[in-house]
Amino acid sequence: MAEPQELSKELARTILEHTQRPTTKTEEDLRIGVEKALGPVLSKLGINVTGEYERTVLGGGRQDAVYGKVIIEYEPPRSFKSPRNLEHCQKQLRDYLVGTTKTYGHQQVDALKKLIGVGLDGSQIFFLRFTDRLRQGDLPSLAFLPYAPQLSLFKVEGIKGGFQRLGPYPVTTESVAAFLLYLRAVRRRPLEATALADDFGPRSDTASAMINALYTRLLKSKDPKVETFFGEWKIIFGVVYGEEIQKAEDAAHELAGEYSVQAKVELKPFLFCIHTYYALLMKLLALEFASLQELSFVSSPVADLPALTTSEVREELEKLEDSGGTFAALGIKNFLEGDFFSWYLREWDEELANAIKGAARRIADFEPGTISLACFIHEGTTRCGSEAFRAA
Repeated sequence: MAEPQELSKELARTILEHTQRPTTKTEEDLRIGVEKALGPVLSKLGINVTGEYERTVLGGGRQDAVYGKVIIEYEPPRSFKSPRNLEHCQKQLRDYLVGTTKTYGHQQVDALKKLIGVGLDGSQIFFLRFTDRLRQGDLPSLAFLPYAPQLSLFKVEGIKGGFQRLGPYPVTTESVAAFLLYLRAVRRRPLEATALADDFGPRSDTASAMINALYTRLLKSKDPKVETFFGEWKIIFGVVYGEEIQKAEDAAHELAGEYSVQAKVELKPFLFCIHTYYALLMKLLALEFASLQELSFVSSPVADLPALTTSEVREELEKLEDSGGTFAALGIKNFLEGDFFSWYLREWDEELANAIKGAARRIADFEPGTISLACFIHEGTTRCGSEAFRAA
């Protein structure tokens, strides 16, 4: 797969070059050129979304281009230099977003929150989102956009809330990267707590497969290193739970039932496997978050795991567990140190590999950019980041 940063840079350059041509005079000229360049980029990035053009919306008006929940409004080249033209474009986008959701009745607000408007005049770009929580001046910029956000709040009569504009920004590698991130999010599930619990919680198929595979491997293990890891964990476990251990022992069979483990289980080994499962899950999710850095947002390192062989999956996880070697390659230093939850690599087999592939396949269905994309519907960057990580 082509490097996302290079493709973002190339698309930005193509848009600017097309805008500067003497033959590019109207918004239709701009739209044709940008859409022609955008298609191959989306294909190379694995973003499978097809555009619709000149779609009529309820209440009047025709949308220039629609990619699922992303609505693009093109304007004549360099027209955003005029505040009046900028206001005209954002009003059009606002009306399109409202018109698209008019048939949703009392669910219109929820529908509006899932849409994004994009205004583009070839030299500048802005993003328009609906919120029912934000106040004027609370909006932070997307993490990888180095510009100070220019904020405006647009009320909608009869609807609690309004639209906030992020930008306009110059058409650059960074602003085009944000645009592509929105387009990718069209086809992925939002990375939210409820959805994560459904796919990875105790009663999920993913958790059941992983816990069963880990518990079987641990009980059969004769590796002294695995026993050492388990012993270190038991010391910590005993300190944390103290006298409550016996009560928990009595409920071990109920806990096993939550994970669809039929065999009679011993509490400490079973909890060690549960901890191992969630530790690995958090590492893989963190790897997805890290893929947003340095504009590598479209490459999902976790998404590649299901296509690898059993031995290749092990090699990739060794890099991850080896003091965070994978994170170091992304420029994140000292993120992981070797811990006792990496023991599973010493008991590797095809069943465990397949269970991990299944988990990776589910993770790749989610949009790690949810945190960045949702930042400007929360009250400030710090709160946004902390809430998102707590949810994950």
